[in-house]
Amino acid sequence: MIRKWKRLSSEERDRNTHWVYRVDQFETAEGKKGAYYYHVNNNAITVFPQLKDGRFVMLREYRYLFDRLSLSHVQGEIEPGEAPEDAARRELAEEVGYKTTQLIYLGTTMTAPAFSTETVHIYLARDLEPTTKHTDEFEETEVVTMSQEEIEAAIQSHEIWDKQVISDWHLVEQYLRTH
Repeated sequence: MIRKWKRLSSEERDRNTHWVYRVDQFETAEGKKGAYYYHVNNNAITVFPQLKDGRFVMLREYRYLFDRLSLSHVQGEIEPGEAPEDAARRELAEEVGYKTTQLIYLGTTMTAPAFSTETVHIYLARDLEPTTKHTDEFEETEVVTMSQEEIEAAIQSHEIWDKQVISDWHLVEQYLRTH
């Protein structure tokens, strides 16, 4: 039987506007002691906007840490005090220039539970209307539309290589099969 660990102490090591880096001292049920390093952040949303013709609005963007382009969905952090649905609507407008009257909640995942407390809320947005796009200062993106088959092909060819996009797309596919 797997037993819980006991937190002995917790210390903040670093902080910025997006996350806090912490280290906890812990003890296992067997009495072994250790240090656990992780980050706590503002949590996030992802949105797959679907146009009336069935195509999805996606983003091509540069990912600095890997020095390569990524094909992705709408995603962003939830600001302190903001509801996930409000963050989804805000990011949808900011990143791809659409607003929606139909935001469908698909589920919640944890990005990297071994070293992050980030929780991601996943949505499908339909009934889209164009609005003004407002990207952040360091976001340079290209909006592209893709069919479900094109997204699948992009995953197979590794044009979509972000595990968050691939994982979230699975929830979209499940929804589309059952609704």
